[in-house]
Amino acid sequence: MSAQRHDEREQGVALLLSLLLIVLLSVLVIEFNYETTVEAAHVSANVTQFRARVAAEAAVASGMSLLTADLLSLQQSAEAADDRESEGGAEYDSLDEAWAQGVPYEIINDAVMQCTIQDEFGKINLNALYLHDSDQLNEPLIEAVRALFDLREAPENPVDAILDWIDPDDEEGSSGAETTYYQSLAIPYACKNAPFSSVEELLLVRGITPDVFFGDPALGQLPLGDLLTVHGDPNGRINANTAAYEVLDAVGYVLGQGGLADAVVEEREDGPFVSREELDDRGILPPEDKNNPLPDMLLVRSRCFRIRGHGLYRESKVRIEAYLWRDERQPAEPLRILDWRVFQ
Repeated sequence: MSAQRHDEREQGVALLLSLLLIVLLSVLVIEFNYETTVEAAHVSANVTQFRARVAAEAAVASGMSLLTADLLSLQQSAEAADDRESEGGAEYDSLDEAWAQGVPYEIINDAVMQCTIQDEFGKINLNALYLHDSDQLNEPLIEAVRALFDLREAPENPVDAILDWIDPDDEEGSSGAETTYYQSLAIPYACKNAPFSSVEELLLVRGITPDVFFGDPALGQLPLGDLLTVHGDPNGRINANTAAYEVLDAVGYVLGQGGLADAVVEEREDGPFVSREELDDRGILPPEDKNNPLPDMLLVRSRCFRIRGHGLYRESKVRIEAYLWRDERQPAEPLRILDWRVFQ
């Protein structure tokens, strides 16, 4: 009897060990299956992200091709018109040219690409608030920025704070802000005291709230990123062919031409301004007064552009922003990348 009980006990132990082994194996199989699934999903996500990024890069490359083709056509036109003065070949840049239309949605390797191109010379250059290569203030441009925020009815005009942000010292302007102010915030940081690296950096400046930065679409206000730049004309001039209404309105205030924006937009419908002189000939600017000359704030050509390349593959989206300086005087490198940002 005791032998039988002993055998039954051994059988029970063996059964228990078998069940335990099955449980352990099941856990191992489930864990292995989970890790395999996660790894496969990770690899798949990397593949889709990679394809989306390739599509975005292809979109930027297509935009660069448009800008290069435009430059070549302008050079050819200038060479064919020997009797017309030209500055290095490129006469003007306007919104009716092919580059301004960008690249529509196109399929590339089963992904979707698309790009838009914006003229940075059609915006107010914040880094030109100090005259190029000097520590002197660019007074007309400062007044244009001040007018821009006044016209948008900003709760607090941030121009003095913007100047304090980019000047090299820690002396506060009348309505400005330096490190002392920024260090007193809930999340403290220092005043940069250097040129802007991006327009989005404005959100760090006193008086620039998200509401001010992004504007009110109901009032027809564009985001500040479409009106201001850090890569525009070093002297702060604006391309009359590509500037937005709000920018032209602010410039008109400085030039004493209250209807400048309406006049420019109306004239652009009949065709772009092909030379600086046309701004006078077509009645945009008043006759020159040698005793009281107007600030030189308008031109009709551009050198810097922002390309936004979008790539989409399945659920992955990638956007690349490239800022390019175009210079026909450098035939070996007509396009130079100033900034390259990837958002994914």
